[in-house]
Amino acid sequence: MKRSLKTAQIYTQLLIVLAIVIVVNVISNYWYTNIDLTEDQRFTFTPFTYNLLEEFNELKDEDDQIQIDVYLEGNLPSEYQRLQNAVVELLDEFRSRNPMVTYRFINPIPKGTSAAGKDSIEQQLQIASFPVQGNQRSSTIYYIYPSATVRFGKRIKAVSLLDNTDVSQNPITKTIEIRNIDEVVSRLEYRFANALRKVARRSQPRIAILSGHGEEPMYRGKDRRGRNVPYPLTYEFQVELSKHYSYSPINLDSTYRVDNRFDLLIIAKPKASFGEIHMFMIDQYIMNGGKVLWLMDGTNSATDSLRGDGLHVPQGLGLDVYDMIQNYGVRVNQNLVLSYDCGGLTDLQTGSMGIPTNQRWWYYPSAMPYATPEETKVTGEYTIQHPIVKGLEAVEMRYASSLDTMKTMASIKKTILLRSSEYSKLKYPPTTSISFGEIDPKITNKAFRKGHQNLAVLLEGSFYSNYRNRVHPDMKRVWESKGQTIVEEGKETKMIVVGDGDLILNGFDRLQRGPTPMGYGWNPQYGNHIYANFNFLFNCIEYLLDDTGIMTARSKNVKLRPLKQDKAYEEKEYWQLFNLVLPAVSILLLVFGYWTMRKYKYER
Repeated sequence: MKRSLKTAQIYTQLLIVLAIVIVVNVISNYWYTNIDLTEDQRFTFTPFTYNLLEEFNELKDEDDQIQIDVYLEGNLPSEYQRLQNAVVELLDEFRSRNPMVTYRFINPIPKGTSAAGKDSIEQQLQIASFPVQGNQRSSTIYYIYPSATVRFGKRIKAVSLLDNTDVSQNPITKTIEIRNIDEVVSRLEYRFANALRKVARRSQPRIAILSGHGEEPMYRGKDRRGRNVPYPLTYEFQVELSKHYSYSPINLDSTYRVDNRFDLLIIAKPKASFGEIHMFMIDQYIMNGGKVLWLMDGTNSATDSLRGDGLHVPQGLGLDVYDMIQNYGVRVNQNLVLSYDCGGLTDLQTGSMGIPTNQRWWYYPSAMPYATPEETKVTGEYTIQHPIVKGLEAVEMRYASSLDTMKTMASIKKTILLRSSEYSKLKYPPTTSISFGEIDPKITNKAFRKGHQNLAVLLEGSFYSNYRNRVHPDMKRVWESKGQTIVEEGKETKMIVVGDGDLILNGFDRLQRGPTPMGYGWNPQYGNHIYANFNFLFNCIEYLLDDTGIMTARSKNVKLRPLKQDKAYEEKEYWQLFNLVLPAVSILLLVFGYWTMRKYKYER
């Protein structure tokens, strides 16, 4: 009788445990939660990402899904495996927040695909292959695709998991290696959330590019089919811009105002004065909440000016628009910033034999988000942690001018984004000249004593009009006749001022008859190098157009603790055996202990 009661109790307890497990699983299908105990909060999204995932429930049609295809698939080296695992963790979290999210890891290039077919698929998906070296010190080299695509309805956006500045090329094997996996992982949320935001938009943001004041031309002309052909020196910029935005040039001579339906106005490398009417149009655009990206030169300097006798006397441009920018909070100085940390000239030849030289060219300063010693004391950070520049590699500027922040009547938040290195100095035209004779390997950083120079500044707030209390009666009458109201205290907005108009340009390879990437140049330390010009410029555009807070995701810090590769390889078999044997031995010990305890209990 006692034995049957004990048996009944055992079955009852088993049924209760099974019922609890079933109930917990049913509840977990309808209600999800987790607790992020990691130091860097890697599994906690920014508020924008949570809101974005919820908004898709309102946007979807009956059968809509968010389909994410990740092409990082195959037998990957360890650093790419960590990247793949981080993507899985991120997308699992996305899916837990919104069941519409589905994802898969696939190889975009089927076996047996021809070279032409491979190129066609890569172009269609907007992805690029990376040559990598196999694990375990293998000499095998194969190609992977650290990319993804996000689809929602009929809209699709490509996601690059790695930028050019995130990787470096092994000079021996010519394979691609990740420089800092921590930084790459920390930006995954931003990359995917930004792609989700773009596929959710019904229309693209509109960007106007100013022309008519000597700015860089945006079009070379039309081809036989009547399509606009990008100008060679802005080719890379225009191609990327067309992927995400609707843009068009605007000449203020043909209009009476800058249409506020434009989400952003880009003013790149003007060389001629604007005049009061054009400046007033831009001012009123800003007062009505318009955003502006100013790419400004302070002098007329360029390497082409040195062709011939190798000597150039720079002149300040003296543009009238400088005063208007100063009224908003930044002074564009008519000088040249020289830095010991700089790029080089790759096509310069010296000596009677025409020997090529790749010496430092002080007029190509490498700009970084350097924090000053005073800022470091306050923040504890040696670099500026703003979302635009966090984790950014060096940006190469050419014949840049320094910027000073100015006190304004309006309360404007001023954030320095880029500075030259502490080993910098200034030249003021026209009392100075530029000459190839300045190249001297014996010059050290001790010759550059002016410290960090500001090269890019972000301004945020409600600006006062440059024409406050001083609008000419004729201008006022014309403006009001068009049904417009003069605004003297503007809406909340933001603008960025960069002391280099060349930032928007790519190079042009005369031998290959094609453009080079933006920021492509010569680095005295690395040789041929792609600087972060592209990333910085489009981060600026994204930030200026961002009214939701998505860019805060770029400030996220994720600290990974990677294994030491040599030690991991040497101890691989030991740890494999350890992980295989320890669980089995632990289970056997538990079973033996339980059996011994029961035997001791019931033999008494």
